[in-house]
Amino acid sequence: MELKALVVYATRYGSSKRAAEIVGKTLGEGTEIVNVEKFPSPESYDLVVFVAPIYGDGPLKPMMEYIERYKEKLEEVPKAFLLLALDTSGVVFRGELHGGILYSKPLVEAFEVPPFTASSLGASSTRTSSMTTTEKFSKGFTQ
Repeated sequence: MELKALVVYATRYGSSKRAAEIVGKTLGEGTEIVNVEKFPSPESYDLVVFVAPIYGDGPLKPMMEYIERYKEKLEEVPKAFLLLALDTSGVVFRGELHGGILYSKPLVEAFEVPPFTASSLGASSTRTSSMTTTEKFSKGFTQ
């Protein structure tokens, strides 16, 4: 049985769209890749993957609007998300953690049954200068 997946992405400059395309290609032929601003219904999918950049302290606003609109239907389907940020390390300021894993907090807290996977990709967490050309290619880095 072929997995029917929806990869829904929010983007400002195109990086999240490219990441969504890579996720979609990895998931296979039964995958549909749609901009979140088109509000695709998550109904009838076996998996929904959210791909979004971080702006402020969480995913780009249209992604959260999409989740709010389809929250009830999204509770019924397995979910995963990929958040993209330049820096995923996080800092402690005045005794509180800012950034890092907290970027995913709005997505996790949006659901009664949270997404089963959470990832962030950041420039500071990926040191391409020490990678061989083969490693860069296998990880999707072109430069």
